[in-house]
Amino acid sequence: MGQTIVNWALLSVSALIGFFGHLAWMAIRDIQKAQSRLQMRVSEVEILVAGDYLRKQEFEKFVDRVICKLDAIDDKIDRKADK
Repeated sequence: MGQTIVNWALLSVSALIGFFGHLAWMAIRDIQKAQSRLQMRVSEVEILVAGDYLRKQEFEKFVDRVICKLDAIDDKIDRKADK
């Protein structure tokens, strides 16, 4: 009778350890899947960000256009002030 109780107690403890081990394993697999998805999204964002940078030549063209507009405004102000 005593051995049967010990066996049942060991079986119960082993079942609980196995159950919690299974839960931990499933949680680890879920975290690995989430990390894999996150890594894919980050690499997609890196590609998008790297492709959207303003190139130096485009920036220089933009600055030149702004300076031309500012010069035109300055000329108009000078003509207005001369009157």
